[in-house]
Amino acid sequence: MKTALVFGGQGSQHTGVGQKVYNHSQKARSVFELASSIVGYDVAKMCFEASQEELNKTVYCQICTLAVELALYEVFKGRDIQIDAVAGFSLGEYAALVASNVISLETAFRLVSARAQAMEEAVKDGIGKMVAVINLDFELVETICESTGKDNAMIANYNSYKQVVVSLTVDIYDCFVDKVKSLGGHIVILKTNRPFHHTLMRPAAERYHDELQKYNFVSPDCPLYINVTGEKFIENDSFVTRLYEQIFMPVRWINTIENMLADGIKIFYEFSPKPTVGPFINNISGGKANIFDIQNEI
Repeated sequence: MKTALVFGGQGSQHTGVGQKVYNHSQKARSVFELASSIVGYDVAKMCFEASQEELNKTVYCQICTLAVELALYEVFKGRDIQIDAVAGFSLGEYAALVASNVISLETAFRLVSARAQAMEEAVKDGIGKMVAVINLDFELVETICESTGKDNAMIANYNSYKQVVVSLTVDIYDCFVDKVKSLGGHIVILKTNRPFHHTLMRPAAERYHDELQKYNFVSPDCPLYINVTGEKFIENDSFVTRLYEQIFMPVRWINTIENMLADGIKIFYEFSPKPTVGPFINNISGGKANIFDIQNEI
């Protein structure tokens, strides 16, 4: 059976995140040390001691989440397991780029630091919200979004057949929630302070685009599935374009996993502060995939 590595996105950060893997090995600690040398603050201390409110800030949660995932990956690399594909959910796509040898660890932290800074500075905090919509077909959620007016509400993450995430402007929040509830859906507010994967994020994407062009991206050494298409990266594609688009376009995780399953992938190892994409994969696969949470195996 074919095996894939999958990396989660932000939103699962919590005080004490990464402490277990940090204590596990020097390889893991070296990842935190590298991240600290690039961003200019103690990433381990931020993960272990910062309040939830502080960790939820874009500039911190993205670096902390990436550090935890790459530390887990460094520990995992010692296993004799053949990897047939990789994918990362939103922020996790940068860890997937490292795992497929498209970029180095150092480049990943530099890019994510610039990405988070662009989001923090170019888009005002509080301009929008992100909510998970549970138990409504995504086609119906798309219709609800369209009924709110152009670009007021957009599906940001196609997580699974049972759940999508919507980014929306604050002024239509109550109206959107009422429509979802009237149709039998359930709303969960996410721990984010920006409407990620929404056209409101375009100013951040434009600023970040300049940074992306400073780096070289090489071809992945195994199949790498891309967020904005849900398909494998191909030679005539552009990482600069795809990572730029990822900021304001939806994460097509359903398509990603459907394509991976169709390509014969049955085993998934998840790298995330806590299980997030594993339950989505379980839903999309109809419970037929074998999913392992790396944190539980340390």
